Amino acid sequence: MRTLQRFTATAAALAAGALIATSMAAPAQAAATKDKPVDITKVIVKDYVFTSKNSGKLAGLGKRCVNVPMSLKYTEFTKNAHKNWAGVVGLGDRATLEPDFFYEAPSMATSYGSNLDASAFVCDRAGRYDFQVLDTESLDGKKSFENPTLVQGSFYVRQDAATTLTAKRSGKTVTLTAKATYFNVKTGKTSAYNPKGATVQVKSGSKWVKVNKKVTFKGGKATIKVSQKAKKSYKITFKATTTVIGKTSKAVTK
Repeated sequence: MRTLQRFTATAAALAAGALIATSMAAPAQAAATKDKPVDITKVIVKDYVFTSKNSGKLAGLGKRCVNVPMSLKYTEFTKNAHKNWAGVVGLGDRATLEPDFFYEAPSMATSYGSNLDASAFVCDRAGRYDFQVLDTESLDGKKSFENPTLVQGSFYVRQDAATTLTAKRSGKTVTLTAKATYFNVKTGKTSAYNPKGATVQVKSGSKWVKVNKKVTFKGGKATIKVSQKAKKSYKITFKATTTVIGKTSKAVTK
C-alpha cells in the first residue's frame, strides 16, 4: 500500500542517517491480526519558523530540513502493542494526502531509548501543511489497520523576517523609511521583502494609532511622509502570510 511504501522509504532514510527526530523501534513479535493496536485520537503541531540558524542543509539530501515537533494523544488497545506498531500520517495539500513523514508514539521506544517524540520532516518549503492520520502498520510490514478515529489538522512553516524604521524631520514633515527582509529557505540567504498591507502607526497617549498613509514596498524599501508638528513616536508593522512571519519594527521618535 502507498502508506507502507512511504513508511519503508522513511525507514531507509533513517538507516542512512537522515536527520529525523524519531528512531526505529526494534521489531518484536507481531500482535494478532484481530487486534487494533493503537488509536491516535489527537495530533498537536505548533507552527514553525525557518531561520538562518536552524536550517542548514542536510548532508546527502542537499536540502534545508527540519523536524517540526508533534504531540500525540493515543489509546493502546493491546498490551505491549507499542513494541510492534508504527503509525503513518498523510501530509499534503487540501486535495491530496501524500504520506511524506511518519511518527512513532513516544511509548514505542525500546532498546533505542525512551520518551521519543514524534515529528514532521519538512524540507525546503514554507507554507501550510495539512495532515491526516491514515493507519497503523506493523514494523514487519505485514499488517495494517485504519485508525479508528478520524484525525485531521494543519500547521504552518514560515520563513523568518525583519524590519526597521528610520525617521528624518524637515519642518513639520517627517519622512519615514522602512526596510524589510526575509530568510529565503530555498537559497539560504536573506532577501529583500515586499510585505503587502504594511501599516505605519503613531503613538497617541498610551495607544498606537494607524497613520492613514498607504505603504508600498519595492525592493524591500518603502518611504512614507507624515505631516506632524509635534514630536511623535512611529513604528511599522506587517502581518504574517502563509510563508513569512509578521513583524513590527522598533519605535523611532522624531
